[in-house]
Amino acid sequence: MYTKVLVPLDDSRFSKAILTTLNSFLDPLKTQLTLLRVASLIDDKEGLEAEIKRDLDEWQLALREKGFNVHSRVLYGKASDEIVKLALDEGADLIAMTTHARVGLAQWMLGSVAQAVLQQATIPVIFLNPERGKF
Repeated sequence: MYTKVLVPLDDSRFSKAILTTLNSFLDPLKTQLTLLRVASLIDDKEGLEAEIKRDLDEWQLALREKGFNVHSRVLYGKASDEIVKLALDEGADLIAMTTHARVGLAQWMLGSVAQAVLQQATIPVIFLNPERGKF
């Protein structure tokens, strides 16, 4: 079973759906969760970080109430690179994240953080598409 799970979150309307899903198959007493938000480099770093921290603190509280050992990180840079690097640095044994599951031309034009993470990661990665309710 997985004991150290990295959970990258973004500001999409369904990003936190992965948290409910993880709660359904991970043992809270044996699992450490790291919630991660990666933001691009911008001028108002302090204002953005305060907003992100508020969201992460809310999610952390809910997960702690369910028994999880959870902490959060805010990093700046290219999302896929920061996700893979933190997973390695923290010794994570699973990356769990939501995906928009774009296909075809939309994926090619917009790029895909999920696809890049999958290609770069050296540990298992699970994706949830909340709009379809599936892994």
